[in-house]
Amino acid sequence: MKNDEKLALSSLEIISQILDKNFLPEEMLFLERLQGHNGSFQEQESVLHDYKAEYPHSISDAYFGGILRLICAFHNTYGGLILFGISDETRIAGKNKVIIDPEKINRKLRESLTSTVNVSFKSYDTSVGRVDVLLIPKRQVGNPPVRLSQDIANYSSKKIFLRRGAEVLDAKGTDLEYLYGNRSSPIMQPSEFHTSAEAALPASPATLAEFVGRFSVIEDLWNWLVKTRDSRFFLWGAGGSGKSTIAYEFARIVASVGRLTQMKSGKTIDRVIYLTAKKIYLDPFNAKIEKFRGTDFENAKDLFRSILELSHYTTKDLSNAGEDELISCLEDLFEIETQLIVIDDIDTLVTSNQDLGMEQLFEIIARCSSGTKVLYTQRNLPSYARRTAIEVPGLDLETEFITFCRLCADQFKVPKPTEEEAKRIANLSEVRPLAIETIIGLRRITNDYGQAMARWNSDSSDAREYLFQREYERLSNQSRGKNLLAALAALNKPQQLDVLKAILLFSDEQMQDAIAETRDIFLRVEHNSNNEGDLYFLGAATHSFISKVSTKLDFYSQIQARVSNFTSRTISTPPAVVTLTSRAERNIDQGEIDTAISLLKNPQLPAVVIEHPVYKAVLAAAYSKLPNPRLAEARILFREASVLGHTEYKMYNNWLSMEDKAGSGKTLGIEVCKMVTTGKGFPAKTLATFHLRLAGLQVARAMEINASAPNESAALWKDATLSNTRAYLIARGAHLDLASNAFERFTYSLEKFCNYAVRYGLIDDFFFVIEAILNMDFDLTDCLPYVSKSVVAFSSRQKNPQDVVFVRKYLNRLSGYFSKREFCLADAMARTALQTNIRDLISALKGG
Repeated sequence: MKNDEKLALSSLEIISQILDKNFLPEEMLFLERLQGHNGSFQEQESVLHDYKAEYPHSISDAYFGGILRLICAFHNTYGGLILFGISDETRIAGKNKVIIDPEKINRKLRESLTSTVNVSFKSYDTSVGRVDVLLIPKRQVGNPPVRLSQDIANYSSKKIFLRRGAEVLDAKGTDLEYLYGNRSSPIMQPSEFHTSAEAALPASPATLAEFVGRFSVIEDLWNWLVKTRDSRFFLWGAGGSGKSTIAYEFARIVASVGRLTQMKSGKTIDRVIYLTAKKIYLDPFNAKIEKFRGTDFENAKDLFRSILELSHYTTKDLSNAGEDELISCLEDLFEIETQLIVIDDIDTLVTSNQDLGMEQLFEIIARCSSGTKVLYTQRNLPSYARRTAIEVPGLDLETEFITFCRLCADQFKVPKPTEEEAKRIANLSEVRPLAIETIIGLRRITNDYGQAMARWNSDSSDAREYLFQREYERLSNQSRGKNLLAALAALNKPQQLDVLKAILLFSDEQMQDAIAETRDIFLRVEHNSNNEGDLYFLGAATHSFISKVSTKLDFYSQIQARVSNFTSRTISTPPAVVTLTSRAERNIDQGEIDTAISLLKNPQLPAVVIEHPVYKAVLAAAYSKLPNPRLAEARILFREASVLGHTEYKMYNNWLSMEDKAGSGKTLGIEVCKMVTTGKGFPAKTLATFHLRLAGLQVARAMEINASAPNESAALWKDATLSNTRAYLIARGAHLDLASNAFERFTYSLEKFCNYAVRYGLIDDFFFVIEAILNMDFDLTDCLPYVSKSVVAFSSRQKNPQDVVFVRKYLNRLSGYFSKREFCLADAMARTALQTNIRDLISALKGG
């Protein structure tokens, strides 16, 4: 271009040409166009350029976040120039003192943005000072808008930024067509070239005129369309989550820019078709289910016929065409035309046992060269092709929910909900768009939002049925999924698997099957990083529905009774249970076992009785005392009572006695003792007694397997020593009569374990026990002399030089324990004595 031609161009035109070439020139004409007579940059910021005083000193602070936001906005719009070094007050150049490293910038952009943006840099020395210029290229057609890959300061990674005039704005749903479109230069006239594809789209299924949020889902769909060869994709999610609206918005965008949208195959989109199998819909104005009158197909043949008719493929009457003829026509169509076909609510056909036509359509498209693609929406996670399936989430509470509420209120011409009302709406709706629309829509016919929410929850509202009934009916009546949901509804708060298994009497495998069947649509899961396991619960809308439909289940009364007993186990036992079990226990004490069992097995007993842990404990005791004990049944009942929170000493004593008589005391008996010693809510006397009994069984088992399994035997000796120690400390703390006996057991077992450890060279195990005792949360004053004696005895009896070195290392660590940590040692003299012994031992073991 000649110089006189350049001089005739405006600054915006020159910058636009620079951006088109994606190259910063050596000459400074574009800068001169922005300057006034005194050299200051008087021309206002525009859609293509922005002034900044300084480049950020830090690449992690809020100011740098603002620069990243600006880069995203320019890239998403027309590209742009950022001019660093221009004072905000004087508009004079030379302000920037930071040396800009373009390689470092681009490396940081790769780390900070969702897709690659390679910026260019050049420094210019103007008459009034240096200007450092970053060139941000325009995003190519076919690439989704770029976002921050993580939140930086107050700038959210969930937002898309664009440039409007001299401002950076958050993108709205109405901007999507522009963002995914051509975005030709702002100074050029629109091209006469038609960018849109042929389209067969019905009226939008959305209630609101403006599309809100879930931009990340649109991005995933766009990437599938243009960057993969996968011919089908699934949008799935709970009822009312907005699948149809998102799919329609995506179809509308693709239709508007289809001839610019180049796919992986190299083809562009010729036609976009939107079809739905929907038969009913929820009217948000009255929360009533209405018949949908826009259904496009009811079976596979209908679907194929609709695609051909909307494609205007033939003038031939296809109303009576067979499936083979329709498939042949589709094969011919997809050889010459590339389409995006959206098939909405496909799983409606599952409930009516109709052929979906999915596999036939997939095979047709796979054999054709056009690259046609199909997008399905459905409520359940597809059982296949899960790699090409994404779940539609609820609205984001921070960036989308409030906007959606405001638009709904404007649409329905009702007052906007207050902050507190909005929180309640979010909870009740589980942040599903359709549910939010319906609650706010109900405000039209009620006095306030409280009444609207009450109407939502009432039986006069069809909302819950619309959101959940179809999926609930697909759960088998013979499956355990419905029982799991009923239990969670009755419990009405997050629960761990152990509690649910106890209430439902499920095995691990049965519980896993129930979760697998219900998780995607009904269950919510709160993941725990600790060892207590995940928590399972129902959202508010789900809970309301499940509470109603569960009453029809065959086992509902039993589930309710078990839940009632579980939630009230700290309250006194119901009188009916006390009366029955007291009579049965008297029969057992008098040796009338059969009479007790007959009384307890009365088929007329209500569920609230037979599901109570006290009832289960007494029946288990009766089974255990039969001449030929019913061991398997007794164990099941004992275990269920334990899981349900039964803490009565007598039950565990009966259970342990049964295992002793059955010859399984050293195996199953140890498990029984551990249920008590590791359980919650047991009295001190029960805990101390079962720690002693556990220690006795552990020693007996250790001696029994000493020759065949020495490692397991050593572990049992170690555990037994700690069990006796805990028994004494609990008994002493509770001032129990058995404290004296427990103290003797503690000192004896510590001495025996010391001898055992010396004999078998168990240095690790010995010091593990010593450190475990010192870490016990009790006053150890009267125990320390015996601990000290054992440490001296064990250490002084080491003969092997290598073992001596090893022992010294452990003694050093023990010494460090006392210098760095606080122990429950009331007697300072005892503490000092043990420390002195340790130091003397370290000095005495010269072999180290």
